[in-house]
Amino acid sequence: MIGQHFNPEPINKLILILLLSLFTTQSDIYIPEHFTGCGYSYLAEHQNYDHTMRLLDKQAAQFVSSKKALYTLPVVCHIIHNNGSENISDDEVIAAIEDLNEAFENIGYYDPTTGVNADIEFCLALRTPDENASNGIIRTESTLTDFAYDIDDINLKNLSRWDPNHHINIWIVKEIRTTHSGSGVAGYATLPASHGRAIDGIVVESRFLNQSKSETTVLVHEMGHYLGLYHTFQGGCINSDCSTSGDHVCDTPPDNSTSRVPCDAPANSCNSDVNSGFSSDQNDMINNYMDYSALECYNAFTEGQRNRMHYFIENIRQSLLDSKACQSPCLNPIGIGPVQSSFETVTGAAFQINPDITGANDYSWMIDGTLHSTNNIFEHVFNAPGDYLIELIVENGDPNCDQILSFEVDVDCDIEFEIISDATYLEVGDVANFSHQTQNEDDIYWYINDQPYSIANAISYSFINEGYYEICLEASNTYCSETKCVAIIVSDNAPQCNDSKLVQYETNGPWINAMESIGDQVIGGGSIEGCSALLFFDESLNIEESFTLSDCNGWLVNYLTYDELDHIYIGCNNVDNESILIIKYQLSSRTIIWQRSIHHTERINYRARILLYGNSVFLQGQMDGVIHGCDALLIELNAEDGMMLNDIVYHLGSCETFSASIISNNSIISAGRFNNAGGGQSKFRFAVATMNLNADIQWCNLYTVGLEGNARTYATHILDTGNSLVLAGFGDYHGTGVNDIDLIFQEIDYDGDIVRHHSYTTNQGNTYRPRAFTILPNGYLLFGDFIDASGIDRSFILSISKLGVPLSFRAIERSVATHLSTAEIVGGQI
Repeated sequence: MIGQHFNPEPINKLILILLLSLFTTQSDIYIPEHFTGCGYSYLAEHQNYDHTMRLLDKQAAQFVSSKKALYTLPVVCHIIHNNGSENISDDEVIAAIEDLNEAFENIGYYDPTTGVNADIEFCLALRTPDENASNGIIRTESTLTDFAYDIDDINLKNLSRWDPNHHINIWIVKEIRTTHSGSGVAGYATLPASHGRAIDGIVVESRFLNQSKSETTVLVHEMGHYLGLYHTFQGGCINSDCSTSGDHVCDTPPDNSTSRVPCDAPANSCNSDVNSGFSSDQNDMINNYMDYSALECYNAFTEGQRNRMHYFIENIRQSLLDSKACQSPCLNPIGIGPVQSSFETVTGAAFQINPDITGANDYSWMIDGTLHSTNNIFEHVFNAPGDYLIELIVENGDPNCDQILSFEVDVDCDIEFEIISDATYLEVGDVANFSHQTQNEDDIYWYINDQPYSIANAISYSFINEGYYEICLEASNTYCSETKCVAIIVSDNAPQCNDSKLVQYETNGPWINAMESIGDQVIGGGSIEGCSALLFFDESLNIEESFTLSDCNGWLVNYLTYDELDHIYIGCNNVDNESILIIKYQLSSRTIIWQRSIHHTERINYRARILLYGNSVFLQGQMDGVIHGCDALLIELNAEDGMMLNDIVYHLGSCETFSASIISNNSIISAGRFNNAGGGQSKFRFAVATMNLNADIQWCNLYTVGLEGNARTYATHILDTGNSLVLAGFGDYHGTGVNDIDLIFQEIDYDGDIVRHHSYTTNQGNTYRPRAFTILPNGYLLFGDFIDASGIDRSFILSISKLGVPLSFRAIERSVATHLSTAEIVGGQI
């Protein structure tokens, strides 16, 4: 029998990364020809992570701020100096923060007639992270006050840093340089995608914090980046949708200029303004803090920019709002011992939280924001399953010492049961029996295909028609109900698949590890007595020809790809897995055209599939790095001579694996698994990534189970239907097992959004592994192997409809114990 899970949400998949935005100053190098501005030259090396900000941009576009009161955000200024003029005074720092506040409030020097009050203010921290008094100004002596940001950014920030989750770190230095363009950078900042990381914050040169209100706009500009604003000239004049084009703000006119023009001289570099809702073409907003114009011109944020900053404060940088850095130090601290942050219980059970707290005299327990009790111990009986947020506010009369503790409580239904069935491989006319083992239920009800059937403890059912059946049992009590289902596929007495063409080769014969079909011809790849070899089979699977490919030094053919032009491309690994060998082989002449050995001292365990596109050969897969561990790999070779054109290793998370790849819509689409949340195998997730033909990541998603839980899921196959992408895989949704696993079917659109997701389980065995996946006129065919309940190796064929519903399931007995490592579907046969 086969059961299913449905429609998990995609997991936002990427480790957050630094996105620098540079703000240059001198007119002759304001935007130097060899510098691309706003850190994008640096970003280009890290395009794997740009997807994070693009996801946030989509969400920010839908946000409308309803904030009426001020956001107050804590700032700490780290003056990195070498006893020079860059060691500015406390008064200069305090004046700069006052100017920053005036600019965001849109008052005083910063013309209130031209912009809006951003409803954001900043305070210099009044307490250190360890609860000592502070003025929010830290001084550190170092030669890194004059540094190259593209190589020493993290080294600078490691000199002095307060928790970036609760403080805006501003590093003040003498000179910011780059290794490729020298000086001329006044400041840079990380975007919200980097929130809480060691790199997060703002770097600004001290000369722009000299009590000059116009020059303090450098800090205003960088704070805008820190809170999620792009340059007004982001994306140039493209403006098909102002919420997703340009700077993603609709009330800043499109801008395609970085020229410094006089403040009273109108400039208009775009004519696409009306697409943003303007009634007519608008001049460039050279007075906007996020423009590249003269510093003395800056005096305005717009309402749209205000909304965008509020989105990032409320949703991404919200931990700043929980910071107590703007309060004086606590003089009478409340002691809190080790606290468990998450709990599990069931409905109807007495539940208690008893934290170890000293020095408090007032307690307020909240359940989802509603006051529950003022006792020092939380006690409650939950009457309904769900996830509950329990908060404890503890006080001792000192307003600077209040503490808020949060607890997540997962309440499950207290009913436990399993469906028991003797159903195996059913055909029309068969009868199956179903019963249950249940605890804590008051009532039960059986359903067959959503129709009420019986309230008996056990039922029998005669399956008179072929098709897909769901047998469900609903159990309920005073608090809750639970429903479990088993799925049955009933076949129409079709003949069982058999192993009439299963051929076992002699013990010392060929090892077959790869297959490729060319018309009705099947070619295998593997090794013969330690030599990589090609094998040509006849219709009875007998070997007609075999050709040794290498010098018999332990190479094994792992992958074969046919180019439709008389050539087959062969991928080989040596026995030590330290190198990979690519061969271009001409079938008609049975000769090698070229071969390329790829070896790197910092890489081992190459595993790469071969993709062909135009005049390029792409190797897509995985290798184990000596430094970074296992990572995804893409190598591009010239198809004519095998010369290397590109060599990219992706650090998307931990232990990326691309198990299957295709080329579609001028993109390389790869499926596999990786971990971006720590925790080892329990965070491996079914993954899909898309690269352009230059190897730049376009998007990457994790699927199946949220990263907060433990699971281990893999994508193994990918197909392009012409309208969507369809994937197959396997995994454990509840742990890290390799036996108790589900088969996975998923359809996504070309942007990575889920169309449908199903997982299939069976009571006939375990250790399911997909080996081949293909498109049929009415759906899909998945072929693989498993171990049945008695421990015998079997193969299976699962037919799936276009909606992901199982249509038929066949278990295939094999007359010999074999392990299937590859499969091809040729002429209606597997």
